[in-house]
Amino acid sequence: MGEYILKTENLTKVYGTTRALSRINIEVKQGEIYGLIGQNGAGKTTLLKMISGLGFPTEGAVYLFGENASTNGSLLERIGVLIEVPGLYPDLRPYDNLKLKYIAYGMNTKEYTQSILEQVGLAGVEKKKVKKLSLGMKQRLGIALALIGEPDLLLLDEPINGLDPQGIIEIRDMLLKLNKEKGVTIIISSHILEELSKIATRFGIIHEGELVEEINKEELLEKTKDRLEITTNDIERAVAVLEDNLNIHNLQVIDNNTIYVYERLEESGDINNELLKCGIKVNSLSVNRESLEEYFISLTGGRKRV
Repeated sequence: MGEYILKTENLTKVYGTTRALSRINIEVKQGEIYGLIGQNGAGKTTLLKMISGLGFPTEGAVYLFGENASTNGSLLERIGVLIEVPGLYPDLRPYDNLKLKYIAYGMNTKEYTQSILEQVGLAGVEKKKVKKLSLGMKQRLGIALALIGEPDLLLLDEPINGLDPQGIIEIRDMLLKLNKEKGVTIIISSHILEELSKIATRFGIIHEGELVEEINKEELLEKTKDRLEITTNDIERAVAVLEDNLNIHNLQVIDNNTIYVYERLEESGDINNELLKCGIKVNSLSVNRESLEEYFISLTGGRKRV
């Protein structure tokens, strides 16, 4: 990964008496796909608006490409944005929707318009009116509009919301292609962690306007991998048996009654027998995996803003 393309510094947004964002500090490297995770109303859209210049922070700063965005408005020209729903002209063709934005950018070449349509998989429907396109195709066209001007950073707010499974797969594959072949850095927000885990390389988890955690994909998968969960009233002796008798060291004591073991899961029967042989009562023993959604809920469930 390259240098940081985006940094926010204590980014805060207050609407009247409502604090929509509170001291957000995120970092996105060039070439990353950054997944912004949060429930509806968590502050994802507000954060993307602050980054894109569509809103102004109450406090804090946004740094783009190493410069303060508030002092250099030209930096925003290097960002493509699709926030909420794309602004499309329903009675025009996809080609004409793109052409209008190209003209506004001082560009108007048929070849360039066609290449964008091909990039987002709309080359076969460029002559249809937008109102006759599926929701997935309209989302593709919205992304195509965001790509005008060859942005280095693409901001996408819930681009898979409301799509059917096939539409989600198509958008996902398209974004991966843009990232790998065109080198576009992408920030994509969603409340569906399971889906974002298939595309994002790094995650920022937001809850009630606060950044709860920043974590890369490898760390996230490590925290949600398969494990053997053992509950017993004799934790200290159980750990000693696991380490000394069975040479198991990849384990974690969760609380006064629970141990997670991350190795030799296929030997759960032998592990149980050894604990029993040593006089340790096992209350329960099972192989489990915490889903990504469960992990998200464990971070945000019941969490209240101070």
